[in-house]
Amino acid sequence: MTKQQELVERISEGKFTLRDMSEQFKSVMKMGSISKIMGMLPGIGADLIPKGQEKEGMARLKRFMTIMDSMTNQELDHEDIGKLINDSRRARISRGSGCSMRDV
Repeated sequence: MTKQQELVERISEGKFTLRDMSEQFKSVMKMGSISKIMGMLPGIGADLIPKGQEKEGMARLKRFMTIMDSMTNQELDHEDIGKLINDSRRARISRGSGCSMRDV
């Protein structure tokens, strides 16, 4: 079974984790800019997303990646992260990622 098939199966079972999300973000970032990806789709122009918004979106993706890079394996693999993350963990993640606790 390929990684994509495994991911589809996990999503259909409701077992999507932050690690899965992180891997998907990395795949998107490897492809290049969002407008470049949109330009490859038939019937959709590369100018669909204004340049300023594209940069903002990529910056958000990078910030999410940095936050997830500061998490433990248990946090990344937990299926209900909301129940696992308490203020102590949130503070540690925010320190490690250089983001505010609100961002985490």
